[in-house]
Amino acid sequence: MSGYKKLSTAQIGDTFKKLADKQKDFMDIYGIGNILRALSDSVKTMQDAGIDISIDVRSGQYADAYDMLFSNVEAKTATIYTYGFLHIGHTVRLWAIAHQIDDAAVKKLMISEFNTAEGASRMSWSSSLKSGANVYDFEEDADALVKLQMDLTEIAADDHVLAAYDSAQVFNRPAPASTQGKLPSKKLRPARP
Repeated sequence: MSGYKKLSTAQIGDTFKKLADKQKDFMDIYGIGNILRALSDSVKTMQDAGIDISIDVRSGQYADAYDMLFSNVEAKTATIYTYGFLHIGHTVRLWAIAHQIDDAAVKKLMISEFNTAEGASRMSWSSSLKSGANVYDFEEDADALVKLQMDLTEIAADDHVLAAYDSAQVFNRPAPASTQGKLPSKKLRPARP
C-alpha cells in the first residue's frame, strides 16, 4: 500500500467536526432540529407513561419517505433528509420530515397510516401507488405536537389491547426452543381384530 496518500487521524477528526457543524447549522436553519427534539421528548414522555415505544432515526434519502410525502401533499418537488421508524409495541410506522416543498421552506412531519418495514422501498414513485400518512405542520399549526402525541397514544393503546386477548401467550413470539423442529408424536391405534 505504499504510495497511497491518506488523511491523518487529526485531519479526519477536523473534517468530521466541520461537517457535523455544517449539518447542525442546516438542521437548525430549516427547523429540523426542533422537530427532532419534539419527537424525542414525545417518545420519552410516552415511555415514562409506560408505553412501549421507541424511535429509529436516519439521515439521507429514502424512497418510501418521498412516496409518503407525494401521496399526502400537493408538491412538484420536495426535500426530505431526515426519516425513521417508530416502534409502538409490535407496530412499526415510517416517519419523515419534509423541510422543502416546491422551493419553499416547510416544517412538515409525516407518519405513515400503515405498518411499514425498512428496506422495502421502491426506487421510483408512481402516482397510482398511494402511501397514506398523517401530516403535522409545525410551521402553521400550534397544536401539531399535541395532535402527534394523541395519534401515537392511540396507536399504542390499540397495540396494547391486542395483548389482552393473548390467552395462550403466543402472540408475536416464536415457539419455545424445546418444541421447535419437532413433529407431534403419532398416536398408535390399537390393531383391529
